[in-house]
Amino acid sequence: DFYCPVSHVTNGILFKVYDRDRFYDDKLGKCFLPVNELIKTAGDSDEVTNGNIQSGDLLRVGVHKVVYLDGKKSHGSLEFFVEFIPVHLIEHTVEVPGLYLKSRKEMQFSFT
Repeated sequence: DFYCPVSHVTNGILFKVYDRDRFYDDKLGKCFLPVNELIKTAGDSDEVTNGNIQSGDLLRVGVHKVVYLDGKKSHGSLEFFVEFIPVHLIEHTVEVPGLYLKSRKEMQFSFT
């Protein structure tokens, strides 16, 4: 598990998956999660669980998927859970000037 605070506009999240070999890491494939699957706003018909949510407010949304890399079963599959949490729902934020992302456990990722 790792957290990645993002504060810029993006079209989505691109997962690039490589194997880990001693001399050369082979690319296994990639998967793209469009932002429109992750960012949702409250509508007039949404249930309001507390009086603080109004129509148009950003909602906390989680997406769990199991996908084939490059859309091909032979490339293997990737299972992931990505959650969008609007800033107004976060009690404590990470504030480090000039630092966007920190890799953990040698994971690398990029946003497109």
